[in-house]
Amino acid sequence: MALTPGEMDDIVHLADRHGAWILSDEVYRGAERATGPVPSFWGRYDRVLVTNSLSKAYGLPGVRVGWVVGPDDVVERLWARTDYTTIAPPSVSDALARIALSPGVRPRILARAREIIRHNFGLLTDWIESGDGLFSFTPPDAGAIAMLRYHADVPSLELAERLRVEQSLLIVPGAHFGIERTMRLGFGPPAEELLAGLDRLREGFTARAPRAAHGYSGA
Repeated sequence: MALTPGEMDDIVHLADRHGAWILSDEVYRGAERATGPVPSFWGRYDRVLVTNSLSKAYGLPGVRVGWVVGPDDVVERLWARTDYTTIAPPSVSDALARIALSPGVRPRILARAREIIRHNFGLLTDWIESGDGLFSFTPPDAGAIAMLRYHADVPSLELAERLRVEQSLLIVPGAHFGIERTMRLGFGPPAEELLAGLDRLREGFTARAPRAAHGYSGA
């Protein structure tokens, strides 16, 4: 869920009281589902590091380029550490990143991401609502990943393996996050692929008919 400006101010006040740093990973900024760009922590506090990359909202994970925004002295030390691990990005990645972040291209990339997210979110919502209470979720504010709760008597690790073997479908079991009876699902693929994957997901439940709490409502 996106933080409100008031919640962000509360975090800043708490960090300032204890002299703590805020590390804000803002990789989904620009991929909001229902609102404009959420505020950044940058500029709200002296001890802030903001990280971002081209892998999420920009849809360019293969470029493998990211960045950190922070106080000059801290960024200088981070550059020194980067030299031990990366030295420099590949020239092709650097060139593509410059194009993606240029003033004429960046807004178009983010607009495309928001269009895909909003369209596919509608498909996912319709699919959940047609499931007779088998699935529910809390809608994400940004990005194309959702945690779905399924109301059936089957552990998530067992379910993930069953879907992989029987439906050739990959999900992330909620047990990996310590939240049983849930799964992490991406809804960013092309619409036809998403709908095909959701069909396989439902088939994975109906094939073995796990005991489901039909008629359940809630997140």
